[in-house]
Amino acid sequence: MFDAAMLLSLFLTACLGFACLALSQQRHWETATGGKPHPVALIWPLRSAGVVLLAVSCVIAIVRDGPDYGALLWGTTLSVAAFGVVATLAALNRRRSIRNTTIQPDDNEPQPARPSHV
Repeated sequence: MFDAAMLLSLFLTACLGFACLALSQQRHWETATGGKPHPVALIWPLRSAGVVLLAVSCVIAIVRDGPDYGALLWGTTLSVAAFGVVATLAALNRRRSIRNTTIQPDDNEPQPARPSHV
């Protein structure tokens, strides 16, 4: 049970670290917050938190499985966590773009007949 908790904490700290690094960039901040402006004062705290969380995930992996297999586990977890953050941001961006687009009728498409009220 302890190993499972360590593995979960390893994955969550890596995900949070990559999320902090992504949110420190204006484009990803706007995607995550729905277009709100990026506060400049949060750039360095988010980047610092991201680096610290990734370092903590490295320590968790090494404590859990030793330096040899822990480094391999950490590298694999980084890949999976980064993919999860990228997939989440892509899904948010797609969801926002679908909400913002309206379907325009095609000019060549025949319009439905309107009933005439005479």
